[in-house]
Amino acid sequence: MNENIKAELYSLWSIQDALLQSYRGVFITAQSIVMSLAAAIAVSEHACAVLPLFILGAVLMYAWLSVTLYRGNAVSFSQQLIQWAEEGRNVENPFKTFKSFQATPRKTEFTVNFTDKTKCGYQTKSFWNGKTRVRMEFIVPLGFGLCWVLILLYVYGIF
Repeated sequence: MNENIKAELYSLWSIQDALLQSYRGVFITAQSIVMSLAAAIAVSEHACAVLPLFILGAVLMYAWLSVTLYRGNAVSFSQQLIQWAEEGRNVENPFKTFKSFQATPRKTEFTVNFTDKTKCGYQTKSFWNGKTRVRMEFIVPLGFGLCWVLILLYVYGIF
């Protein structure tokens, strides 16, 4: 494997993984702040003011799930590029291939061209492939969602 391409692929993977981790951190922090404000307001005399914060929390949750899902797919694809390179299958124009992958609708198979003029199809990996992905993109948002439900139940006197 060409050392320049190898370094480029590892750099690409590192950047995508760092972006994924930072996006997770941003969304967890934003969700925590909005939820903290909502909880503080819920115990005040102005509990009805929780509704706009709930809506903001829901929008943040949607953004969290969609952004981290797409970035997670980018991490998986960059890992696949590295795996192919380690197997001796060098991808033509790795960065251009990666950007094309990002621009492709997620439910379609993506075709990768190799330097030896062969091609290979790549299907976006399942969300459920890794334990960390399941925890960070399902269990943590589910926990926030349950907290929102508890806050709303408290505000409306059910809890």
